[in-house]
Amino acid sequence: MNQHPTVTVSRLIPHMTEKMAARFRALPFQPQSAIIKVVPYFTGDADGNIAAFARPRDYHAVVYKLTQNYEHELSAQYPNMKFLALKNGWPLPIVAAANMCGLGFTGRHGMQIVEPYGSYVALSAVLCDTLLPETSPSDTCRACGACERACPTGAMRFDGEKRVLNRERCIASITQNPDTDISLLKLSPYIWGCDICQKVCPHNQQVKTTDIPEFYERIIPNIDATALDGDLSDRHYASRLDLIKRNLEVIK
Repeated sequence: MNQHPTVTVSRLIPHMTEKMAARFRALPFQPQSAIIKVVPYFTGDADGNIAAFARPRDYHAVVYKLTQNYEHELSAQYPNMKFLALKNGWPLPIVAAANMCGLGFTGRHGMQIVEPYGSYVALSAVLCDTLLPETSPSDTCRACGACERACPTGAMRFDGEKRVLNRERCIASITQNPDTDISLLKLSPYIWGCDICQKVCPHNQQVKTTDIPEFYERIIPNIDATALDGDLSDRHYASRLDLIKRNLEVIK
């Protein structure tokens, strides 16, 4: 099974939060290996006030469907093993998992870069009850600092080689949380998520667009007050339209 990007789960346990560890212990079987699945979502959208990951329909549903298909393929190939598809990589520290098994590499902005798609990818995994051969790490970030310099709020800094993210100043985090300093939103055009650090990354220039048809269905790059009256039920932020209304008020 060397052709599949695989990491030994025990290596990931030190990277888990307490919530991750609790969910991990509650899984239906004790996984030994994780096979990582990458799902590119970038459609080449024009500029807008919604981050690229949220412009198509709810990516969580698409990622889970594709990961389940991956699970079924593996189960058919290896009927004596148990497999379990995860919805979005949870409870694994999925970026660390992808980095360890050589499925791209982690950029200084903290997102996984998987050529030829850059960091415009969602990650998930299929767990396995068998200890499988690991795949090896690959390239590394150029560490050019472009993402850090471009952040309008100074949310990123580096302590030596260690990246430190202040989520209270991160535009993507602010747009999706009610208890934040929303005045910082005036420094960005985004009302949901943020792509500023991704747009300036050298690895994200002229990236390949996704070939997954679902991501081209009813793309919404911009939302204004009028759009909020439409049907947004297939958006992953459908239950948080109150925050989008709040964010629109701040940046208008």
